[in-house]
Amino acid sequence: VSWVGDDAVGQLTVAKMRKFGVDMSGVSTKKDSRSNYHYVLRSGAERTIIASYEKFDYRWREPVCRPDWVYLSMISADSWELHSSLIEYLDKDPSIKLAFQPGPSHLMWGKNKLAKLLERAEVLIMNTEEAKSLGASESDDIASILDWQAAVDRIGGREDLLKQMAGLF
Repeated sequence: VSWVGDDAVGQLTVAKMRKFGVDMSGVSTKKDSRSNYHYVLRSGAERTIIASYEKFDYRWREPVCRPDWVYLSMISADSWELHSSLIEYLDKDPSIKLAFQPGPSHLMWGKNKLAKLLERAEVLIMNTEEAKSLGASESDDIASILDWQAAVDRIGGREDLLKQMAGLF
């Protein structure tokens, strides 16, 4: 499920994805709209992402066929209804896996609002600062952040998932 504007970026995105054989039936194109833009500023290992979101009708639509995975990432703060519907969808079929890379809106909502998504995620992708903002640790010390049981208690995720993150640090 995705949204693009009918601008050149949206048209190019859809065309490229089709060229690579991606099913685009879940993509909505909004007339007379720009696509969302994400600008990444890097300096060495540091990065900042600046996002410009358009007003789309962020509602979950069940896919035409059952996916093995759902990937959830940066999305507008206007999208909580989609998240609630996604949780309901995933609850109906526990075999569908969730990969979750929280964006700024998610981090702003906090771990309590995200609890069901964090518990459901098979893969959780975030950097040290993002993990700290969700309460994994108050320390910059990576050992503290990777203190599995404490992180499980603070974030509310699954211990096996958090242990898989070890290879990322």
